[in-house]
Amino acid sequence: MSNITHLQALREDALAQSREYELLADHSPTNEFYRLTYAQASEWAESLRLDILEAQQQREKEIVEVRLVGKSAVRGTLPLNALSDIAGSFYDTVQRISLYTSVGAKITKRAEAEVARRLDLRLASIASGSTRLFISGQVNPDLFGYSLLTSALDRTFDLLDAKAPAALLDQVPGVGHHSIVALKRYLKGLHDYGLEADMSWDTPAEEFRTWHGSKNRLVSLGNMLGRVEAEAPVTLHFTGAVISLSLRGTVELADNQRGQLTAHYFDALLPAIQQLHVGQECSGTLVRQTMVHTTTNLRKASYTIGAIQPVSA
Repeated sequence: MSNITHLQALREDALAQSREYELLADHSPTNEFYRLTYAQASEWAESLRLDILEAQQQREKEIVEVRLVGKSAVRGTLPLNALSDIAGSFYDTVQRISLYTSVGAKITKRAEAEVARRLDLRLASIASGSTRLFISGQVNPDLFGYSLLTSALDRTFDLLDAKAPAALLDQVPGVGHHSIVALKRYLKGLHDYGLEADMSWDTPAEEFRTWHGSKNRLVSLGNMLGRVEAEAPVTLHFTGAVISLSLRGTVELADNQRGQLTAHYFDALLPAIQQLHVGQECSGTLVRQTMVHTTTNLRKASYTIGAIQPVSA
């Protein structure tokens, strides 16, 4: 486990303890132990936030290597139109995933510009002797030490690693349908230019992620992506209680009507999420999105939080 990953896990624990003792202190305002434990856990969480931010800032960049092999890749060169199509569709995949995790499906020009600035994706170099592209991007952590680029690259590799429709549909709620379309275009570009790809990325968690895009894999994964369709989203109102909270984009709720469910939330909602604690009554809106794999007729429904706020006692 890397230092960043370890610090993030510690902060999750500290925040959970802080929320737990905040709730206990609210119910027992004269209990000094609850009050002091809440204060200590809150201070520890804030200290860890600053440590995570410093560690992410020191990392500065993420580098993804894409090694291309095939008839279009000759002695370390690549046709300009092939480079444009392949690099452009990879850029679009990471950009779309980042936009979806930031603001959801309601994308504006301002959001696109802000995400592009934060990612700062660039073709850093092309290695001589073989066609190896090095794509760089800025870590640019926010005030909580969260890196949009690191998250998007993790989700990109998760999609590439999907071996079956069920595994693929499990990934879609975290990336959105437009990201699926962009990734399919990336795979199609590689295939159309007669290329195979070996991708690698040394992650902040000290995991060396790799993906081999053979001709067969490009076709099979591209076909699987092409069979994913989205039904019209449905907006629902909910009232319930918080079961668990994560700063990594999910909340577990006990909905009074639908029972226990897990809902995703976008980065823009993080300030509201941080005001909640386990066991708290809350209300708001959920967007239910159903994805269908048309070949197998496999269906996967997921929930995204549109708005959430505590219910006044």
